[in-house]
Amino acid sequence: MKGNTKKRKVVGVLRAVFADNLSQALDRRYPHSTNKAKSLEQDSGVTDSTIGRWLRHEVSPNLDQLEQVARALRLLPHQMLMPMFGVGGSPDPLIPISPPQPGRSKGQGATLGRPSTS
Repeated sequence: MKGNTKKRKVVGVLRAVFADNLSQALDRRYPHSTNKAKSLEQDSGVTDSTIGRWLRHEVSPNLDQLEQVARALRLLPHQMLMPMFGVGGSPDPLIPISPPQPGRSKGQGATLGRPSTS
């Protein structure tokens, strides 16, 4: 009988891109936090242990989690899946969404916005 050897799982490209983007986005969103995963947990509702598993490439988020995390990081969900922070920069610039403005009608919540340069 053969020994109990685990097959090494190959990490998919999207999972790796998501984990890299998540790491970079956490650094940008919570630059002074000593526990960035806990900060994101408070803002998104996704547990810090799940966020850690994403960062270690162990699992991928489902669509609901992707939306929750992107919203908390002030990004659009598709931005989390595009190689935007890597070497050479991004063809699709990081465009955070701005929070809903008071007085906007329902269905006109968050809007696209450019990062502030000040």
